[in-house]
Amino acid sequence: MEKKVPQHLYHIFFWAVMAILFFISFRIVQPFFISLISAFVLAFLMQPLYLLLLRKTNKFIAAVLALAMPLLVLIIPLVYLTSTLAKEILSAINSDSMDQLILFLQSWKPLTYLNLDIQELQNQIVFIIAPVIKEIIIGLPSFVIGTIITLVGAYYILINWSSLSSALRYYLPFKEKERVAKEIADATDSIVRGYLLIAAIEFIVALIGFKIAGTNYFILFSFFIAIFAFIPLLGPGLVWIPLALYNFAIGDIYAGVIITTTGLIISIIIDGLLVAKIIGDKAKINPLVMLIGILGGVPIFGIFGVIIGPLILFYTLKLIIESIETVKN
Repeated sequence: MEKKVPQHLYHIFFWAVMAILFFISFRIVQPFFISLISAFVLAFLMQPLYLLLLRKTNKFIAAVLALAMPLLVLIIPLVYLTSTLAKEILSAINSDSMDQLILFLQSWKPLTYLNLDIQELQNQIVFIIAPVIKEIIIGLPSFVIGTIITLVGAYYILINWSSLSSALRYYLPFKEKERVAKEIADATDSIVRGYLLIAAIEFIVALIGFKIAGTNYFILFSFFIAIFAFIPLLGPGLVWIPLALYNFAIGDIYAGVIITTTGLIISIIIDGLLVAKIIGDKAKINPLVMLIGILGGVPIFGIFGVIIGPLILFYTLKLIIESIETVKN
């Protein structure tokens, strides 16, 4: 008589196969993980435009136009800003302004006590930057592939947005699914749309102010202002305060005053008032979570880490807190 295989062995075999398939699938998707997250962010940003276009046409055309129109509108200024930014970085490394800054730092009394070799420090910075530029050039093919995956992924997320959001709500293991989903959606909206808008406003204000002040490499410094807009508390002050102090130190009072005025407008009016107005309390994200998310996200996801890092950290903490509350109740 043939011996019957115990049922639990089938279960073990099934889950072992599932674990192997999951591991292989993860390794396949891993190189494109950032592109897929970027696809979600892009689809989220373009969803209002997609829904507007969907009233006039079908899903395919609406999604293609929703993704293509912003790219066409932004591509010319982005190409210009990127090329100008690259020129300013290279020019800053090799210019007389860099030599003046080195001489200023060498003669600055607080640094003389530290016995720092400023010239050697400059050489080390150049030594670090050169391989980074080389890696960027080598990584261009991967960037192109990643961009294609992001656009294709954003397209499919857009046309399936309602079914995907319904599925996520359905599988949330909480009693108050709608509340949890709304809080997650509000936080996503605040970080993605709110902070991007704030960063864009601060970039434009800094660009105008630094240009009026006659600051060299004003586009480069404005770019840093926009990046640091995501950092709570200090933020843009990390850029404009040292820049203003440097101009005061070298005797350029006019530039120092204009930069200080611009910086105060950015830090007090935009960061202090506009952030509360645009983002408000609906995000419910602790500044410490935001800061850790950015600092931890950038090394993993690159420049997109300023958005992706805080989002992932917030989602994780939110799901953990809701899971604990569910177990308690």
